[in-house]
Amino acid sequence: MPDDQEAAQPRKGAFKWGMTCAPGKGSAILWIDCFCSNDYEVLTYVSMSEQRIGLAMDVTVAFIFRERVSQTLECLDALIPTLPPGVPLICFDNASPPEIATGIKARSKKHEFSLVRSEKQLTPNEQRNIVLDRINSRYVIFIDNDCSVSSNWIEALVACAVQTGAGIVGPLYLEEVAGNVRVHMFGGVARDADEDGRPCFIERHFHSHQPVTKDIRNREAFESELIEFHCALIDTRIFESIGKLDPELMSLGEHSDLCIQARKRGFKVYIEPKSVVTYQIPARLDPLDRSHFACRWSESWNAHSVSRLAEKYHLERDAITGYERWANFHRTRAQLQFPFIKRNFGRRVHGKFQKALRPFNKSWNRLRYPLQSRSERANVQLNVLKYD
Repeated sequence: MPDDQEAAQPRKGAFKWGMTCAPGKGSAILWIDCFCSNDYEVLTYVSMSEQRIGLAMDVTVAFIFRERVSQTLECLDALIPTLPPGVPLICFDNASPPEIATGIKARSKKHEFSLVRSEKQLTPNEQRNIVLDRINSRYVIFIDNDCSVSSNWIEALVACAVQTGAGIVGPLYLEEVAGNVRVHMFGGVARDADEDGRPCFIERHFHSHQPVTKDIRNREAFESELIEFHCALIDTRIFESIGKLDPELMSLGEHSDLCIQARKRGFKVYIEPKSVVTYQIPARLDPLDRSHFACRWSESWNAHSVSRLAEKYHLERDAITGYERWANFHRTRAQLQFPFIKRNFGRRVHGKFQKALRPFNKSWNRLRYPLQSRSERANVQLNVLKYD
């Protein structure tokens, strides 16, 4: 087995959420996995003061829609009190239904933050790029609309960036499922070449779905290769170097692509555990979420993203189909939930029922959410409510 494949092999007991390894497809290799690892160097720095750092906080917070809409108001209400004085907030309303849109607008007026609304559902990177056109701060923090935050989460991210010179800083990512909190991601690997310089695409998430231990909570900030867009502080000078976020990565690979491109240009990536962000995962889709979720993880967006990754990183497309399969499964698993069948006939029958319906779900999704041309996607009308 070649050395680069050996390095990519997960350890015994690894949790793999999607994996394709394709040596011989040109020189492309992909291994996407999530596993508990301590194989990274921890770099410490002077701890942040217990007081709120008075930097005049040269940072803007951008609230971005991810895969659902029903949790938006709850997460926004939890976010607003954590904003340090003088830190602006921009909320992007990504074609939310009237009951959510009305609530966001009311909060925008009450708390005087900027609101940008699109009547057409945009990809996360399209939302972020629109926000980037509207800020002039040194740093931007992107936070998803399905995340809750800890106290002083902003101060910790900014302090880490200032004291380490990092270009990208992510928090300790947790996830909450049915009241149970565990690690979602705590650093990782993002690479586009193996040790011999051959093109590949490797993404690994450390400690995924593991218990939140005291060692994790108390760890000092450390250098990583990967963050996720659930929450990320980014030095805006990165965009002067690499351009805007890739709009062709519609549903997959956005965080890995950013980290790879930034690190190539000398920017460091850090994880700061003093900042904690929790991804809220509901037991099943709310009716409000069904359309948004189906488009966010649509067959067309997933396929286009994988094709773009293959083109950008000089890979055979077949080498990274594991990414696409994971995203499609993520969508169908959430959409094809039938509590009555599961409750009365058991998980096994429910699983068979899901499997039988999956091809129909895929076909319907392709018809319902076809890929629009680049010019059609660029033709977006925005409604902007801004407070200076």
